[in-house]
Amino acid sequence: MTDCMTWRDELLEAAPDELAGVAPTALSDHVRSCGHCGPTARLLLAEHARLGNTLSLLQPRRSADAAAMEVLGALDVPQPIRYRRRDRLQQFAATIFPMAAAAALAIYVVYGRGEQVPRRVTPVERSITHVRITAPPGTGTIVLTTSDPDITFAWFGQEPLP
Repeated sequence: MTDCMTWRDELLEAAPDELAGVAPTALSDHVRSCGHCGPTARLLLAEHARLGNTLSLLQPRRSADAAAMEVLGALDVPQPIRYRRRDRLQQFAATIFPMAAAAALAIYVVYGRGEQVPRRVTPVERSITHVRITAPPGTGTIVLTTSDPDITFAWFGQEPLP
């Protein structure tokens, strides 16, 4: 009986050939050999057949379009309103003009209407005559000078110097 409790859920989801005990599955073997699950499986098969017969007798009386028109007719749905071109333009203008006014106001607030003040940036050129490099302890450094006295390369790393 405790073994039957594990098969009970599978009986509800089993295919008809498993319920009949003709499929080559473990559930089918259990249904053939168990005195409790065999009658339950046969009952499920009989109910499936009865449900199939009942559903086959039900035939729709009308098409889906006719049923939909009957439901819509019962609801008394008003016909859609057709707007004239002038009404549509007025609605469009009533929507667009407030947004344009808000954008213009935002531009005025951000940029203002004052005169532009020219800004002068004067670069300060200083020549560096001496460079000091301080590396953390335990790191190697390589310093290369070039023919241009303004360009010096420096590398820091854990690798030992060559």
